[in-house]
Amino acid sequence: MEILIEKEANQIREKYVSCFINTNMDYYVDNIKKRIMCSDGMCYTGYLWDCLKNKYLVSEKECISYIENIENIYIFWDIHSQDRIFIPDYWKYPKDAVLKLRYKEFIENINNLPEDIYIVDDTFEWSIALTHETDAQQNRYCLFAYV
Repeated sequence: MEILIEKEANQIREKYVSCFINTNMDYYVDNIKKRIMCSDGMCYTGYLWDCLKNKYLVSEKECISYIENIENIYIFWDIHSQDRIFIPDYWKYPKDAVLKLRYKEFIENINNLPEDIYIVDDTFEWSIALTHETDAQQNRYCLFAYV
């Protein structure tokens, strides 16, 4: 696993937003583009998955199966403040980092990741969002998006 920070992490995030996120939505402008000062720096309050283009609901199992044979994936999460997260020791990695890893490393580290994660590969043709939300049967709300 490689932890990408600063320049490379920002490039991955920016490409992700340009490929998958509807930046014209009021929600995006008000809750993601607009950042607020927090005790741990500038953060946003929304969730990128609320702005995904070309998305459909899939099961968590389908998401995990989809990435099983992909050589390298990038994983990142929303840039939220520790001021709004009440889970002790929540951030195992820098909150604005991007992880580059293989499927096996993802499975080994899944419990160290934040609840809401975005997964993409080098092609930027598809994305998976695993969210903290659940449906009435307590299944995790997961989205698949494509370009």
